[in-house]
This record gives sequence, structure tokens and C-alpha cells, in this order.
Amino acid sequence: MLLEVGADIEPPIFNNNTALHFAVLNGCVDVCRLVIDWGTKVDTPRNRKYTPLLEAARGGGHLSVVKLLVERGADVTVRNVFGRNASEEARSFGK
Repeated sequence: MLLEVGADIEPPIFNNNTALHFAVLNGCVDVCRLVIDWGTKVDTPRNRKYTPLLEAARGGGHLSVVKLLVERGADVTVRNVFGRNASEEARSFGK
């Protein structure tokens, strides 16, 4: 695996998304766990200050991903450019 030979887990891939952002957006809890275990930061923001937790709260509504991120130390108080935290973001998207 590339990570085993020192590949960087953090570089943004597209629109400032990291591997964790993509895993969150697709509800892939096992991939989220893997990249976190390999050292990715759980609070890396992308466009409009969306952290992985904010993406999970507004996006697919993947509760297992939200729980994992919080368990792994995601900041539940961080706000996006619209001034919403994860709880407010989820409510605004009917989650």
C-alpha cells in the first residue's frame, strides 16, 4: 500500500478535498477510519471552511461517519463560512 511506503495522506486532491473528505462524502466509514489511523487530520477544511465533520453533517447524513469523526476528535464547534457548526448544518439540510 502506498501509505506503507510513505505516501502523503494529506494533500488536497480536487477543490481542496483530502482523501478523508472524499471518504466522508461517500459514507465510507472504513476508509475514514483507515486514513485517520494513518494520520490524516480530522479538521482539515476545504472550500468554504467545510471540515470533514461539516461535510458529513450536511451531506449524505452518514451517522456512522459523524460518530467516528467526533470519536476521533473532530471539533464540533468549528463553523463554515456561513457561520454554521455541524449541528446547525445538519438541521439546515433536514438531517
